[in-house]
Amino acid sequence: MHVRRPLATAAVIVAVGALLAACTTTSGGAQGDLARSTDQVASAAQSALLSAEQLQAEKTLTTVTETTLEDSLTEVTDAQTQVLESEAHQGDEAALRDRVVETTQDVADAIDAVRESLATDDAGLDAAVQQLQAAADAASALSTESKGLQR
Repeated sequence: MHVRRPLATAAVIVAVGALLAACTTTSGGAQGDLARSTDQVASAAQSALLSAEQLQAEKTLTTVTETTLEDSLTEVTDAQTQVLESEAHQGDEAALRDRVVETTQDVADAIDAVRESLATDDAGLDAAVQQLQAAADAASALSTESKGLQR
């Protein structure tokens, strides 16, 4: 019976990620591409954070968190590729692109820090989760800001 709880936690994490991803904008152009990428990064960061916090609270298994972190990192890497390939080359779009690249890298680094702490038997997990919280907050704020720039 104890195995059901981690599976339920994983299902909730996936559902939250899907819900956050569904909130993306459909506007076009470079700003639309950047906004969608930022939404993707923010969603991945929140999913990774939720999983790490569930592990800290002993409400899930390490393997579930490792899988969530791996999936989240894949989403961040995909978004980073999209940002680097975006057509934002001038003015406000270029400045936004640079900020998205930096924020995306911060999220990737934070997810890696949590993964590394798990690989070393949770040494430094609290600090890594705090780093991930800060990166997730920054990604969420940038996501909100990038939507406002589209209007």
